[in-house]
Amino acid sequence: MIKVNHVSKKFAKDLNHLIKYGLTDISKTVFGLNTYSHKLRPHEFWAINNVSFKLKKGEALGIIGPNGSGKTTLLKMINGILEPDKGSIKIKGRVGALIEVGAGFHPLLTGKENIWVNGSILGMSKIELNKKYQQIVDFADIGDFINAPVRTYSSGMFVRLGFAIAVHANPDILLVDEVLAVGDFAFRVKCYQRIQSLKLKGASIILVSHNMGYIQQYCDRALLLSKSRVVKIGRSDNICQQYLQLIQTKIQKANHQSEIFGAVFHNSDIIKNVNFQLVNQKGRSIKQLQPFDPAYFYFSFQLTKKINDLGITLRFYRQEGLTVSVIDSRSQNIKLNNIKGWLKGEVKLSKLNFSPGRYLVAILITDGFQPLYRNPQLSFTIPGKKQSSGFINLQSNWNIKLEKP
Repeated sequence: MIKVNHVSKKFAKDLNHLIKYGLTDISKTVFGLNTYSHKLRPHEFWAINNVSFKLKKGEALGIIGPNGSGKTTLLKMINGILEPDKGSIKIKGRVGALIEVGAGFHPLLTGKENIWVNGSILGMSKIELNKKYQQIVDFADIGDFINAPVRTYSSGMFVRLGFAIAVHANPDILLVDEVLAVGDFAFRVKCYQRIQSLKLKGASIILVSHNMGYIQQYCDRALLLSKSRVVKIGRSDNICQQYLQLIQTKIQKANHQSEIFGAVFHNSDIIKNVNFQLVNQKGRSIKQLQPFDPAYFYFSFQLTKKINDLGITLRFYRQEGLTVSVIDSRSQNIKLNNIKGWLKGEVKLSKLNFSPGRYLVAILITDGFQPLYRNPQLSFTIPGKKQSSGFINLQSNWNIKLEKP
């Protein structure tokens, strides 16, 4: 389905040289001259350097690596947005892509009108668009905003509509960048379920993400980029572990945890007196669980101002940084709207089926998409011989009480 053969792409480091070299290349194109170059001109750098891989029908490939390693540039070349300066890319089949928030949308057109425009660009016929229009609208789930100009959309609404159009075009190849990270948790789950469904139907998937859990769960193989070059390509679980080892050798442990788990953030004007513990059935704080034991996570905090759309997320990591599970209040249809005061809650996991090892749990408290509090410091261990594991879906029961101020 996709064959990337020794592909390289270079860019200028500053605007003046970007314009200069751009005009030079355009002039060469007008006169029918070759613009491909195997050498860097002054003030240029390789964004992608000598990358090769093949992707078969029904296979999913994850592309991972540090920021600036060339992941998005590679995806844009596969999608035809950028031309390689060296090498070739061969693609067989219809391509659906979600690379940048709002890409391909006309800001003055409504969501409805952009469905028709983008669907046509993706190769959907008028008959096909008529048949699938309502399915796209239902999947995007943006309500009456479908009739509003997309310039009024939030980044999350852009992603909802863009992804809905892309997957309903029944692409043979689906390219997805990190843009799904701006969506809420429930929508991300729906997106990844649809990605898995397309893969089972024979579509080839390329997924760019910093979430190692998603890469391991949904990708057969992974490609690790660093400094514009391929470090290694292989089984997704092995490559994810190599990526974590790579960044561990580059930065100190404290900074490493900040990058992987998210730095501690606390809006003290809104949230105070946060208490987050792993407890046993008697309510006593504990640091160790036996395999497949039930788990109880207790939290309490004070809201000093009224919050319109409160969300609480627990994200579980292995010690080396691999995300193994995420649970979220909104995905459980728990509505915490327009509230203020002391909030106390307990999340019960009837069976914590993690493999032995040390885990960290981050609690994230948000108002809509706005983070109010984040802390990844809670940790616990499960005794036994350490084993690798992929992403695990947990069943959780939430019990939350609000005490009025």
